[in-house]
Amino acid sequence: MSFTPFAFNKSRLHLALYARGGAQTADREGYHWALIVGPKHEGEKSRGVRLHAKERVLPGGTKEWFFEERDISVTATHMLLIRITIAKVLRMERTLEILRAVPVKPEISGWTCKSWVQEAIALLDADGEALGKRVMDWNKVSEKAVSYCDEKKAASRFCGEGDFDPKYPPTFDLMEGDEGKEVVP
Repeated sequence: MSFTPFAFNKSRLHLALYARGGAQTADREGYHWALIVGPKHEGEKSRGVRLHAKERVLPGGTKEWFFEERDISVTATHMLLIRITIAKVLRMERTLEILRAVPVKPEISGWTCKSWVQEAIALLDADGEALGKRVMDWNKVSEKAVSYCDEKKAASRFCGEGDFDPKYPPTFDLMEGDEGKEVVP
């Protein structure tokens, strides 16, 4: 058995919404969508992995989509808005292998980082080996992410107001109970 950073602290798969710069348009929502794999029990020094499709501007003004996998702190950042916990990771290497293979599809009109996350979730669910307990229904997961983020905006969570620990991002666990449960306000 190979050692992974989360081998003794059951990993979780989160859908994450980040603040997005630039103007919001019909094909460009106000959020950047990504997946984060991180430990179940988090501390200030805990690390995770963010996986997502990202767009960059090249010299001359043309845009290019690419896949990015990055080691990150699981503590809050000014751009990370919320996380929705959607699965327990059983096989870390298998999970990462599947996510690394999800293609970017810039040739498809309207394709975005959200499209990448949707396909990644479907592929992980279909695999049947990488994840344990999970909630992978795209409509349920995506709707909860947006509504939870809206709730946090209405509660001024992103303005630093309220009674919460600002070190950790708001997190809702869809695997808890019938409707899920907020685990970090």
